Amino acid sequence: MILKTSRSNLSSNDQLSLDLPFAATKSLTARVGPTPVFTRGSGATYIGSDGLIHGVDTSTTSNTIGTGSRTFTLAATAGQDQFWRVGDAVEASNGSNFMVGTVTSYDAATQSLVCNMTSIGGSGTFTSWRIGYRAPRFDHTSDGVCRGLLIEESRTNICLQSENFGTTWANDTGLVAISLDQTTSPSGAMNADKISENTTASNRRIAIQGSSFVSGTTYTFSCFVKAAERDFVQLRFGSALGGQFQNFVIGGVNAGTIGSGSGATSSIQAYPNGWYRCSITAASAATGSSTFTIGPQISSTALGWAPYVGTIGSGIFVWGAQVEAGSFATSYIPTTTGSVVRSADVCSITGGNFTGMWNQSEGTLLAQTQKTSTNSNAFIISASDNSLNNETDLRYNSVSQAAALINVSGASQVAGFQASITSGSAVKQSIAYKLNDCAYAVNGASPISDTSALIPTVDRLTIGNVAVVGSIFYLNGTIASIRYYKKRLPNAKLQALTA
Repeated sequence: MILKTSRSNLSSNDQLSLDLPFAATKSLTARVGPTPVFTRGSGATYIGSDGLIHGVDTSTTSNTIGTGSRTFTLAATAGQDQFWRVGDAVEASNGSNFMVGTVTSYDAATQSLVCNMTSIGGSGTFTSWRIGYRAPRFDHTSDGVCRGLLIEESRTNICLQSENFGTTWANDTGLVAISLDQTTSPSGAMNADKISENTTASNRRIAIQGSSFVSGTTYTFSCFVKAAERDFVQLRFGSALGGQFQNFVIGGVNAGTIGSGSGATSSIQAYPNGWYRCSITAASAATGSSTFTIGPQISSTALGWAPYVGTIGSGIFVWGAQVEAGSFATSYIPTTTGSVVRSADVCSITGGNFTGMWNQSEGTLLAQTQKTSTNSNAFIISASDNSLNNETDLRYNSVSQAAALINVSGASQVAGFQASITSGSAVKQSIAYKLNDCAYAVNGASPISDTSALIPTVDRLTIGNVAVVGSIFYLNGTIASIRYYKKRLPNAKLQALTA
């Protein structure tokens, strides 16, 4: 379901002043009204139309930090489209040394990426580069359908060597074999590793890494896994996080399901070519060093770190491990020798662009979104004065509840609406406002009305986030489309437009 600016649904009197069909155009460019301003201070990954993970590449081309044209030969397989396009915002970094600019040409046949660098940090000549995508991300389903604009909060992957299990990862004192670059990963590169068994009955078949955890903080450990000879995988936290673990089924007739576990919240998501992203979430009970582990198992009901009689060579494929502070997994952040931060996505319409499209006395906001993360107070779009004392917004209260709010500072007439939704599904919702005449509609249901609300004076539109008393609440999901009308549309039309 994509919101369409169909003339059969609209009349010339509807006064459409903003139309952002993100999923349809895979662009920030508005069909009607101003185009939002977008920033993100780091590279970030996304799922392309081929179902693969794009957004971060590597290169061993020798280049010197500086402005102007720079050419990189990417490490990707020749002929594999890495989705770099002319005009994309890009960064090339080596530790704290970096260059930022835009793509001027890309040849998938030779993996030649040419960039015009306009700002730099540090100095020196290097032959190891991380090439990061800094443009807006238009995320897709695993079968190539565009979900829309991806908006996420900042996260840090504290797991080192996220794609190389033969380095920082230990193999339980030699009791399991870790073989590098054994199959094609979810990025399309031949860089997924294999964890294999031996026959000693007392052995645990796990790859182990340690990190520092903070008491009272919730962490999520995720990894992309694929069945080889084994159909089961176990993820486990160490003692600081209570030894919480979960078994997952990644092969056979029940592939894509969750087995037994202990304490951790868990999830599994399918990716192309038999890959799954499995995750566990738990809170740390202590501050200090602790471990996180992954390995094959022989059943979906195995106990934590359960030893078993293995078969030489049998195991699972692994790639893209991530440990982040938070109650759900966000988009993949590749690491090597150090932790890596993905900065937040920021998108807004302000100043004259906002005042030219917004009607302070009446109007209608409409959005189609999808949210699979578990955070509450996930803001889709908010017209405010940047204080939340005066606002009109659309949001999620939780993964199973959509909501809207019209609030005026110091007034008792607050219009608050909410509606139950199906977790993880696409949601269409609309809020219409006018003095003592507001309404809210979700997924074609009869609108909920409020006849006593005042209307706030606002000066900006933030997309996918809003600031609240020093904190920022992010959508952590995708926006397929947004529309705004400078008119309070009738309830019947609200119902029709959200159906």
